Amino acid sequence: MNIPEPGPIGSSPVKDHQRQTFWQIYLPAGLGAAAFIALCVWAALFTAGYIPEPSLPDQQSPAAKVAVIWILLPTCLGSLVQMALLGGSVFLLGRAIRGTSPLFIKIRMLLWRGFAAITKSSDKAAALIISAASQRAGLKRLFHKIAFWKHTA
Repeated sequence: MNIPEPGPIGSSPVKDHQRQTFWQIYLPAGLGAAAFIALCVWAALFTAGYIPEPSLPDQQSPAAKVAVIWILLPTCLGSLVQMALLGGSVFLLGRAIRGTSPLFIKIRMLLWRGFAAITKSSDKAAALIISAASQRAGLKRLFHKIAFWKHTA
């Protein structure tokens, strides 16, 4: 029978979650962004001629090299902006989720009070109908017992 080992003394679910969040979200995203930036810099340096390629003749003009950099730059920066927006939205969503817990508790209590008020008022309305119907049935039964002429035939 496999019994799981108890966690270390003093570990809390919040600290475990923060550690797992770092290893599973922030570190891979940071490494991916660093790799992307490195590839962008490598492409710019290769195009500018700082990293010569021995198999290719240097027949490119300086204007062509700069033009390629200007073509690559918006792509690289646009992707970096998208990565920053994605990271910022993940961060803000995490902050919003932590901040909305008390709000959701208040909303749940307001809804519960509303449902309780609706139930109470519907019970009162139903009590009037039920009492009227029961009084009618009681009077009908009473008149049926009293009305001896209906029993003689």
